[in-house]
Amino acid sequence: MSGAAPATTIFVVGNPRSGTTLLASMLGRHPQVCSTPETLFMSEVQFQVAPWLRLGPQAVAQRLARSRAKHLGLDVATMAGALAASGASSPAAVFATLLETYRARQGRDRVLEKSPVHLRHIDELMAWFPHARVLWIVRDGRACVASLLQVDWASKDPLTLARQWRRNMHFALDAERRWGHR
Repeated sequence: MSGAAPATTIFVVGNPRSGTTLLASMLGRHPQVCSTPETLFMSEVQFQVAPWLRLGPQAVAQRLARSRAKHLGLDVATMAGALAASGASSPAAVFATLLETYRARQGRDRVLEKSPVHLRHIDELMAWFPHARVLWIVRDGRACVASLLQVDWASKDPLTLARQWRRNMHFALDAERRWGHR
């Protein structure tokens, strides 16, 4: 893969409303760790960026600036320069370059990315970031459902939310069997 993959990338995953934000916030207070805003790179941004890769770093950077990646606070010129320098030519390389650029700008040794739904993309994350670690936080399904019922962006059907929690636990348990050492 092209791009400068941070050797010390940490991913925090879990069912939505399971405590990923609290965990990432606590870990981000360590002097060697910087915690990114939620990127949703694996579930959204990579698909938004992929068609722009053939147009070069400037086009990719402009597209990133209109995606959730904008919350990293990296301007278009910084992103375009980093993408050009790394030779990023795939979604994996773009993600690695974004995380590395964010880490370097924060002046920290490690970068922590928290997107709960990356729980469904652990195999890809492990392939894209061979030295990464994943922290999976588990909260009781009843508590997750109760919390999700309080937000406007989630389903209002408790059964649907319970099924999603169960499905997410299966994704994570399967990944744990393959990647438990990481």
